[in-house]
Amino acid sequence: MRAVLAFCVASPARYHLMLQRTVPGFTPTQESHEVALTALGLLLDRLAAAGVRDPADVDVFRGLVNGLAAEQIANDPGGRRFIDRAGHAVELFLAGAAATSANQTDK
Repeated sequence: MRAVLAFCVASPARYHLMLQRTVPGFTPTQESHEVALTALGLLLDRLAAAGVRDPADVDVFRGLVNGLAAEQIANDPGGRRFIDRAGHAVELFLAGAAATSANQTDK
């Protein structure tokens, strides 16, 4: 996650195009869309390897990454406050996803 956050922070304009849809009517090229799908596939593979397979959990994780990037860009430009908390955020997310999965299994 830190690498994705660093990428977003290094190029806020690109971050906004990729994750914020700030340009009305913008549609990526097919080539760009394929790159995005490849990146999403890598994320899904990594989450699955960590035991996260529920699409709702994947949505939450994507929101977590996007939120940390937005916070870093908006509230600590040039710093590392939110990037440095990425590891902790992942730990919290994985613990919550595991607990939710365990609760669903118990039902």
